[in-house]
Amino acid sequence: MKRTVVLSFCLLLLLGSASFTQGFMEMSITAGIINADKYIAAKDKLGLSDGQVAKLKGIKNDLEQKNAGLMKKSNEISKGIIDLVRADDPDLAQVEIKLNEYEKVQSDIMLNKFAAAKDTNKILTKEQKGKWLALQAKRRAAIKNRMQPAKIMRKVK
Repeated sequence: MKRTVVLSFCLLLLLGSASFTQGFMEMSITAGIINADKYIAAKDKLGLSDGQVAKLKGIKNDLEQKNAGLMKKSNEISKGIIDLVRADDPDLAQVEIKLNEYEKVQSDIMLNKFAAAKDTNKILTKEQKGKWLALQAKRRAAIKNRMQPAKIMRKVK
């Protein structure tokens, strides 16, 4: 029974941490922090120069390199937590230490992403940022229109 409770608690913390991280990502998108891939994909619409595209790709590559080791470490810690919890008599102190390590690594990953997003946003000119906001508004409007089936059904009748 104790083992099941401990396992449930640890899994809840791991899932909660992932959910917490996802919440940060959603907040960053709402705040206008966009990743380099999206800018590169819209390079023609934004009028990005070759130099800007190269800088964006550089930021993306740097972020991937920084976070690759951290992601590996995060996965190893997660496996370690699961192994600790599966023991016949889990050592809660060790589980707590591993959970703190996991949270620190996840924090480092998020900080790297925010730093990259900050650098990415510095590359676009004011005009390009305006074009990006217009593209985003158009996209949101299209999504909003698709998400209103009740209105569409009323028009059909």
